[in-house]
Amino acid sequence: MPLIVGIRDEKKREVFTDEEGSFLASFHMGMIAMSAGIGRIQKNEKDTRKYSNNIPVDVATDRFNLVWNIHEKGESPFTAEFVQRMADADWESNVGNMKDAEFAHNLKERLFDEAVRGYDNIRRPSRQKWEDKKRQIDMVKSFIGIYLSGETHYYDDFVKSMVNEIADAFNMNGELQYKPIYHDANNTPLYLVCDEEEDEWKLSKTKEEC
Repeated sequence: MPLIVGIRDEKKREVFTDEEGSFLASFHMGMIAMSAGIGRIQKNEKDTRKYSNNIPVDVATDRFNLVWNIHEKGESPFTAEFVQRMADADWESNVGNMKDAEFAHNLKERLFDEAVRGYDNIRRPSRQKWEDKKRQIDMVKSFIGIYLSGETHYYDDFVKSMVNEIADAFNMNGELQYKPIYHDANNTPLYLVCDEEEDEWKLSKTKEEC
């Protein structure tokens, strides 16, 4: 999908200088918007337009400046007044508005990737997508709720279902299968393996790709 960024209404663009308008419609601005997780900015509390997640001017200002100070040199253009003008002019990009947790997660993942670049002896686990992280969080909350509410009777085997779903959610890219995940009472290393016939996860003394 091509990156779309800028102000649609020409009259609203007039509140910006030519240089500012060009910047707000640039690929550079689009990349900043992607890193900041901002596609649209809420003008004020009376702005009732519904987006996936409304981001007010003060939050947008902080996110833009955080991203700028990490990746850019020189003084940031994103003053509170400038970002308010962006909101009033209906600046937008085809980037989804991220909630705070998603923004923080993606930023941490990206910063670590950049920090270890060039250090060949530091093994980087596979980068975790927010969708996978969110699935893990939602799944754990769901099972806590089911157990504490006493609604485990809705499952034929609650523990088995819980183990299978936890193993699925935390085994992104098969990483849990590379090394033992448990040592039994005899200190025997056990690996996580997938029993395709039973469609469930089990422990084994030997590795086995799912």
